[in-house]
Amino acid sequence: MKNTKAIIGILLIFVLGIACGALLMHMSCESRMNAFVSGKPGMREEVLLKRLSQKLDLDEQQRVAVREIIRGTQAEMKQIRQQFKPQIMQTLEKSRAEVRKILRPDQQKKYDQYIAERKARWAERGEKPFPGKHPE
Repeated sequence: MKNTKAIIGILLIFVLGIACGALLMHMSCESRMNAFVSGKPGMREEVLLKRLSQKLDLDEQQRVAVREIIRGTQAEMKQIRQQFKPQIMQTLEKSRAEVRKILRPDQQKKYDQYIAERKARWAERGEKPFPGKHPE
């Protein structure tokens, strides 16, 4: 009986350790993914640079050069996104209106509330729905 309790206790500790480890891993991955998706400065750069360094076995001089190339590309992409942002936002607004048309009045209210909540969340975080964010 004593041995059974000890074994159950050890197994319980082991299972709780696994559960805690899985939870911490999930939280860590989710945090990194959110930072990457939200476009936090340097996050995409670091992820791409790390991936290329590992896959290609880059030396320090190559890493510095690749980092500069990535930064230049990101700056160019930002300009391109800004150039097309009005057109993209117009297209998104058009799609919202089309979706709204096919909804019943009770669904329209829920849809409007959903869109308002999304916009409020972006504003609260100081984020914009573009780039890297999908409004719906």
